Amino acid sequence: MRMAATVLPGTRAAWGDAMRAELGHIGDGHEALRWAFGCLRTSLFESVRTGSLLEFRLVRWGIALWAMDRATDNLCDTGLVLSYKFPHLWLPPIFAHCVQGDDYQQLIPLLNATAGWEVAVCLLSDALYLLALVSLLRRSRYAAAFFLPALALHFSLWLYELGKPLYAQLFSLGDLAQEALLYITTALLCWILWQGARSPHPVHRQSNPRY
Repeated sequence: MRMAATVLPGTRAAWGDAMRAELGHIGDGHEALRWAFGCLRTSLFESVRTGSLLEFRLVRWGIALWAMDRATDNLCDTGLVLSYKFPHLWLPPIFAHCVQGDDYQQLIPLLNATAGWEVAVCLLSDALYLLALVSLLRRSRYAAAFFLPALALHFSLWLYELGKPLYAQLFSLGDLAQEALLYITTALLCWILWQGARSPHPVHRQSNPRY
C-alpha cells in the first residue's frame, strides 16, 4: 500500500489516504491483499496518465537504457550488412561480435537480399532512438517525439522482413515470438512517454523530482 501511495501523482495524494483508510477496515487477509494490488494498479495507471511516473529517475533511466539496447541491436544488424557488402572498409572487426561461428554463413543469403533503403531505415531508427535517450536524460517532454517514429520505422521494417521467405527459414518461431515481445515492450514504454508528453506538467519542469 505504501508503494501505491508513493506512485500516485501529487495531485492525487488524497487517494492514498483513502486507500490506507479503507485497508484498515478490511479484516480478511486475502481481501486486503487483493485491495492492495488493485490500488497499486490504479496508482500506476494514474501516474502514467498524468505523466508523473516519469518523475522517477529509475523509470527514466530504465526507458533510456531500453532505447540504447534497441539502438545497439539495430546497429548490429546494420553493421553486419555493411560489413558484408563493403568488406574492404574498417567495419568487419567492429561488428564481428554481433554474430558468432557458423551463424554468419547462414545469414549470407539474407545479407545479399538486404536493400540499401533498408539499411538507411535502420540507421534513421538508430538516430531517433539515441535522440530519445538524450531527451530522457535531459528530462525533456519531447522524448516521445523521437521514440515513437523510431519504433514505427523499426517495427515496419521488421514486418517487411517477415515477408521474405529467407527470414522465415533462418529464424524459428521462438525467435520471432521473442522479437515480437520486444516490440510489445517497446510500444508500452512509448505509450508511457506519450502520456508524459501530453501531460500539462512536463517532466523537466517539475520542481521536486522523485528518485
